[in-house]
Parts: sequence; C-alpha cells; structure tokens
Amino acid sequence: MRFASALLANARAPQRESIVPFQEILPLRLKNRESLCSKEVQTFNKCYKTFMDTSFQAKKVDSQGAVKPGKDLNYKQLNKYMRRYPNP
Repeated sequence: MRFASALLANARAPQRESIVPFQEILPLRLKNRESLCSKEVQTFNKCYKTFMDTSFQAKKVDSQGAVKPGKDLNYKQLNKYMRRYPNP
C-alpha cells in the first residue's frame, strides 16, 4: 500500500510570490463606455428583458404542473407525463 507522501513526492510545489517575477503588460482600465454605443446597449437590454420575461413565464407554467402532450416537452414535463401513465 502506498502512502500519501509517496504519491505526492512528484507534486509541484506552489510558487512564492516574492520569487516569481511579474510584469504588468497592459494596464487594466475600466472600459465601460456606454455613450459610444447607447443604441446597441438599449437593444441588448430590451432583448434580455424579453428573455427573462419568457423564462419566468415558462417556469411559472412548469411549477403549475400543466403538462400538454406534444413533441416539444422538456425532460421535466416528459417525466411528469410518464409518471401519469406507467408501463404495466
């Protein structure tokens, strides 16, 4: 049986920050300028809002438990439907 020290003998040790040279290549700067593309930001926000509204409505329908038989069922609805009509 091998011990943990034998298994970890070849493991890489963590480096110390004082030894590792770090040179900042590009200064990080906040690039959140909405004034140049306000039209695109507004259309994105509108699209995101409609997505969130439709996903909220879908979650609301799923939580009610209304399952309609059809070909566009997700896995939760399919499982509920199959539990109603088990195989004998």
